[in-house]
Amino acid sequence: MLFRSPESQDALTLLVEVWLRRGRSSEALNALEYAHELCRRVEVLGRKRASLITQLRGTMAGQSAYQQLSHDFPNSAGVLADWAFLLAELGQLDEAVRLANRAFRLDPERFDLALFLGKRFRQNGQLDRAIYFFGEAARRNPKHLETYLELGQTYQQQRQHGLALDAFEVAMKLAPQDYRAFHLAGLARRDAKDYPMAESLLRQAVQLAPREVSVRRQLAAVIALNMVQTVQELER
Repeated sequence: MLFRSPESQDALTLLVEVWLRRGRSSEALNALEYAHELCRRVEVLGRKRASLITQLRGTMAGQSAYQQLSHDFPNSAGVLADWAFLLAELGQLDEAVRLANRAFRLDPERFDLALFLGKRFRQNGQLDRAIYFFGEAARRNPKHLETYLELGQTYQQQRQHGLALDAFEVAMKLAPQDYRAFHLAGLARRDAKDYPMAESLLRQAVQLAPREVSVRRQLAAVIALNMVQTVQELER
């Protein structure tokens, strides 16, 4: 039959693409299931099959598919990364990090893996490792806003205000209409007791996002701190 020989890879790929373009995911998966042995030999087809199984049959079925795929392609960064992201969705974070680390060692140019690992290590409180991976992500994609927001917040957790501000400065230049960088930079200035600059940055954040109540409240608090500091300086 058509899908039983290795030579039919191109035909199967074309058929699957046609079904997917028509929104017929079930038919695409049926074609891949029919050619299951071919999917076990051709990585791109195996990954497409596992992805469709996850989409159509749920995450637990997808986990089994990726587990089998990892046996068929044990040194594939793509397979390990796909499986890691799925496990993260299932809340199996330790195993997800282990697989993502393996994938990143196999393909250290993967921006998405670097960012993923940075976020996981930040959540775990392993801030030095988080900074390392955010730095790797920034080197691979120097115009990705979220990377600098995450990096800055991680430095801020370490009380390294200057480095945090450096990261937020890049973020503000990348997205001057996004309030988050101005907001976070304002909080970093506040923590460094630079209240005038904190007030200025938070005012800009409020202008960009006037409906963000928490930002308005933080601005009001910084204005009060700035006034107190000014009075104290005048009384000296």
